[in-house]
Amino acid sequence: MNISFQQITKSKDKPLVHHHHQIRINRSRDLVAYLRYIIDHYSNLPSSIAFVHGHRTSWHQRDPSDIVTALRALQCHKYNYMPLTNKKTEHEFKQNSRNRQDRVNYNLWKAVLQKELRPAPANGIRTHCYVTFAVKREAILTHPTIVYSNILDYLLTTSYSDYYTSRTLEYAWHIMLGEPIHINYTTCDIFFDKENAALVFCGI
Repeated sequence: MNISFQQITKSKDKPLVHHHHQIRINRSRDLVAYLRYIIDHYSNLPSSIAFVHGHRTSWHQRDPSDIVTALRALQCHKYNYMPLTNKKTEHEFKQNSRNRQDRVNYNLWKAVLQKELRPAPANGIRTHCYVTFAVKREAILTHPTIVYSNILDYLLTTSYSDYYTSRTLEYAWHIMLGEPIHINYTTCDIFFDKENAALVFCGI
């Protein structure tokens, strides 16, 4: 099955082409753009959305074609949330941790996620995540727009560095979008290249 994607780019710079949209302030790296898109298009979201970097490469996306390979092989109706990377992470959400990231994780969760979801994961998270992922419309719509607006407001006003807040949301997206705290995806869970009858994963 061939799947086409409508491209929408959000940038702090002045829009150059019709699918570019300007955001007023860019904090927390990619997340302000993601949240702004969800809020702006909440009533007419497509059935599946892929959130990806605006830049061509990153440490977990070694080549621009990685993301293209992943999207082409994506089994886009299998899960609510589908990571577009083969990288896994483990992180804690602890108020009194010596690790600053763990403290930011806890405080952001308590401030804007706990009321809508549940208390922060007591044993942290262990899963594939990070900032490039695909998601079903239904998963986004399980939360009202005010939830996404509250997260956006927090990111724009918090005194924490966006180095930390951006990572907290990376660790939390899958939970927000209906998946278990701990997920052990295998390659065939997410991607399958039918044309070549081979399993693929972004970055491999």
